[in-house]
Amino acid sequence: MRTSGSLYTICFATLLAALCGLLTGGAKKYLKPHQDRHMDAVKAKAMLEVMGLKIPANSGELAETYNRHIMVTRYGDLDIYERIVPETRWARRPQVVAWAVPFAGQGYINRIEGLISFDLQKQTIKDIVFTSISETPGLGMKANLPEFRARFRGISIDAIYKADGVKLVKPGTARQPNEIDAIAGASMTSKSLERMINEAFMRIMNNPACRGEGGND
Repeated sequence: MRTSGSLYTICFATLLAALCGLLTGGAKKYLKPHQDRHMDAVKAKAMLEVMGLKIPANSGELAETYNRHIMVTRYGDLDIYERIVPETRWARRPQVVAWAVPFAGQGYINRIEGLISFDLQKQTIKDIVFTSISETPGLGMKANLPEFRARFRGISIDAIYKADGVKLVKPGTARQPNEIDAIAGASMTSKSLERMINEAFMRIMNNPACRGEGGND
């Protein structure tokens, strides 16, 4: 009887483990499309925000607004998100008013991801938006505050290019056209952001197609 009981216990445990595996796999399969849709919505909202567009309240209007105003164009080997004038979307050359590209890299604690946009009419940085940031609370996380992001807006593209990039300097010391005050008490996060943003910027500036020296696909 002891052997039979042990065998029953083993068989029951095996069946239970298999059932749990099936349920877990089924749950993941069911949840994944919902998770993907959520991530798509998060990215769409971030793109509309960095492009200076109003974010609709419901998902249907979100998708409609995104599709009306945003398109992706390949310049050489680089995909650039473009904000277009909706009425010109189907024209041979849609009217483009802003560009955006992603930036990403290791922060002081965790990986940081975001978007930076450029106003093509004013030839300035339009905005930056973070899609993923988890730095030191009260220090590095200040990067996500509106007042810090606002420091980038209006910086001349020409000034950045001539000075080999944006410079995040000691708070209160920004004097040059390409300089902005860094995050107080978060020098490592500031330096990481400086590197990521400049890498994204130079991907555009070093691309002949973006400078009008080559065709785009």
